[in-house]
Amino acid sequence: MLLKIDEIVKATKGKIISKSSDEVTKIVTDSRLTDEKSLFVPLLGENFDAHDFLEDVEKNGCKAVLTSKDYKGNLTVIKVEDTKKALGDIARYYIKKLNPVKVAVTGSVGKTTTKDMIASVLCNLFPTLKTNGNFNNDIGVPLTAFRLEDEKVAVFEMGMNHFKEIEYLSEIVCPDISVITNIGHSHIENLGSREGILKAKLEILKGMNKDSCIILNGDDELLYNARDLINIKTIYYGINNKNCDILAEDIIEEDSKVKFKIGGFSYTINTPGIHNVYNALCAITVGMQLTDDKEKIKEGLMNFKPEGIRQNIIKKDNFTIISDCYNAAPNSMIASLDVLKKTKGKRKIAVFGSVLELGKFRDELLEEVGRKVKEYDVDELITVTEDALCINKGAKDSGFLCEKNFRDNMEVLNYLKANIKDDDVILIKGSRKYKMEEISEGLLK
Repeated sequence: MLLKIDEIVKATKGKIISKSSDEVTKIVTDSRLTDEKSLFVPLLGENFDAHDFLEDVEKNGCKAVLTSKDYKGNLTVIKVEDTKKALGDIARYYIKKLNPVKVAVTGSVGKTTTKDMIASVLCNLFPTLKTNGNFNNDIGVPLTAFRLEDEKVAVFEMGMNHFKEIEYLSEIVCPDISVITNIGHSHIENLGSREGILKAKLEILKGMNKDSCIILNGDDELLYNARDLINIKTIYYGINNKNCDILAEDIIEEDSKVKFKIGGFSYTINTPGIHNVYNALCAITVGMQLTDDKEKIKEGLMNFKPEGIRQNIIKKDNFTIISDCYNAAPNSMIASLDVLKKTKGKRKIAVFGSVLELGKFRDELLEEVGRKVKEYDVDELITVTEDALCINKGAKDSGFLCEKNFRDNMEVLNYLKANIKDDDVILIKGSRKYKMEEISEGLLK
């Protein structure tokens, strides 16, 4: 990237306190990453103030700094009212300057996988940038923007857990195409109801203009019924709702892939589960807004592979692990039970951690997950920590008796190592807090 100091001042409405350089080619919020090319943006948190590192970054040769406090140094110093807001203001300016096609993705469940599928499709068509990791908040979205160079398309994931957060991100990115994957229960503790979650997700419209397009899951009742609230082009995709614009038909699930058709044209995704068909439909629909080349879209979709600790099916010696440890929500846990049921093996074991930010709905939602265990033909349920005991209760209430609860991941790991049998399939899933990958990684060693 390259930005003139004068452009940064214009974007932030800041004031130059001192000036020793004309441009920067790097913007960072981590003082350890500063160098002679950098603009350092010191952020304030509940337990830290990065202004404390201004002298250190100057010693490191940093070219310029923003500050909301008085600071005089022998480098370019730009004073602003709020450094975090200034970070977003610079990102908005930089995105507008480079002017790629902007795709924004949000939703309660599946937004990261959907974002990655969209990027997989678009990468097969154009140079494409996408959000990496969990850079989907008011700091991560600007930092993603600053990675832009000459890409034609940029895919931004947008997360939130309170009202006004998606609105803020949308007004930074100004999406040309937006996506809402579904309205589930994630963050319902803060937003009060699924209707509150819908309202927060629809904030993505705030930064969009009349020529933009929004793509929604038409099988989600709340999203489908929200169509009268939207005054831009709206496209619905789905499986069950025959009124959807893009409809998946003739779905065939195999051991590690799913095949389906749209209007008679065949697509394949190399990852299991009906829930991934929704993600794929979304990616295809985005691709269709930018090209008529169905073969290129199909090829890009087939190139998709889950990243990191998201749903991966790993065959190890005489057993199989479905490792899905990045995060969890009640409906994603139920979707993972469907994958467990359809994965080839003799004995099916579900290992669940708890779910955060469900508030007063927590017990009811986790008990429902437990009741589904019997319905999906699980042979043994294992939960981790007392936080997950609601899942056990729901399982027992449904008549399921083969359930256990352990204090921590190490106890679960030791139990599994001592009791794994030939052709077992073990699903491992829970919220990030519980670090469920410790179990899957331990089994793979």
